[in-house]
Amino acid sequence: MTHVATPLTDKAIKALKPREKPYTRNLGAGLVLWVYPNGKKYWRYRFVLEGKQTLKGLGVYPDVSLADARKTHAEARALVLKGINPVQQSKAAKKAKKEAATNTFEAVAREWVMLNKPHWSAYYLKQVETVLGRDLFPAVGAMPIRDIRAAHLRPLLKEVASRKSVPGSKRVRKRGAATVAILIRQWCGAIFNFAAAEGRVDEDRNPAQVLKGLIKRPKVQHHKHLARADLPKFMADLRALNHPEDPKLTESVKIAVELLALLWVRTAELRNADKVEFDLEGVADLGPVWRIPGHKMKMGISHYVPLPPRALQLIARQFVLSGDSPHLFPNQRTAGKVMSATTINRALGKMGWGGRLTGHGFRGTASTALHEANFNHAAIEKQLAHAERNKVAASYNHAEYWEDRRELMYFWENLLLSGGANVVSIGEAKKVA
Repeated sequence: MTHVATPLTDKAIKALKPREKPYTRNLGAGLVLWVYPNGKKYWRYRFVLEGKQTLKGLGVYPDVSLADARKTHAEARALVLKGINPVQQSKAAKKAKKEAATNTFEAVAREWVMLNKPHWSAYYLKQVETVLGRDLFPAVGAMPIRDIRAAHLRPLLKEVASRKSVPGSKRVRKRGAATVAILIRQWCGAIFNFAAAEGRVDEDRNPAQVLKGLIKRPKVQHHKHLARADLPKFMADLRALNHPEDPKLTESVKIAVELLALLWVRTAELRNADKVEFDLEGVADLGPVWRIPGHKMKMGISHYVPLPPRALQLIARQFVLSGDSPHLFPNQRTAGKVMSATTINRALGKMGWGGRLTGHGFRGTASTALHEANFNHAAIEKQLAHAERNKVAASYNHAEYWEDRRELMYFWENLLLSGGANVVSIGEAKKVA
């Protein structure tokens, strides 16, 4: 291979023709242009450091022009004169860039989600992923997590707390979303703690912790529910619900509303029910039962629901209406999906109860009425699927207080369907006896 020290210009470089073997043009001070048989032309810097000759690639011509090659060569040569190997420095810079890409807030947050995913319910996982993707990643997701300060998070929390409408939704809040903002701060705190444990941020710096108390938790507003005296009117309005001009108010929707009133599970649990979860013929020692798997429950713990007679009739009818779908309440417009989250509340609005009741409110109505009837508080709480502090114990106690729960569910069905007539509370029945 020959080395020709002829000065080069862009015009001269373009005129260089490939040969059978690679050849070079030396521009001085170690800057060399290599010309290959395939016509490719590569810039390289030849230098000697600590007695060892090394080549550093500077790019391909014409992607890297003559002027750019001279500039890059000068920078690399300055390092060599200081005793620094530019090849090693380039490798270190690439490694740092790669590490920075894996240490963005979004990258670390997604690792945190994956770590906790097995311990969360499907509902909670979706909530975390939705809020992070909507409210945090667009603003700070691409930032290195080490660079994020309280000043970056503060305006985000304030904006969410005051937001009345949900992006991508028609839902409008009256009071903003302070609770969501508080959740975001808590999640950010957990993400920074995870990053600190991994050595990716300083252990004593958590910007989310500084913002604790910035957003005040709003006064709890319990779900609107019915009084016992409202039950006759409500059931009459449900039976009369018939809007043939509205294709969304189908028989299945009426069944869903009545089942929610009868079984007072959470709305999402009913909407996401699959047919395989129901044993309508009855199980030994349990009778007819709906077994909701843990991944569909708010607290991630499986839950059993006793099925009284009217509920059995409605579920059997819905099995027919749902056809070949595996879901009890398939979405009528989108195959593979279930009834939308707004369908039941929309039906309550058509009935004239929209301002007084939500789908979740049946839980409060039933709980109040059953406590007034002197049913066992623990059995009522168990039927509400309220969290058991000891989750290991809870996973084995899905049928705890079963006989009490069957009794109260039958009592509640009778109360609901009769409008309160001919139903005697447990306490009053004992007095009569």
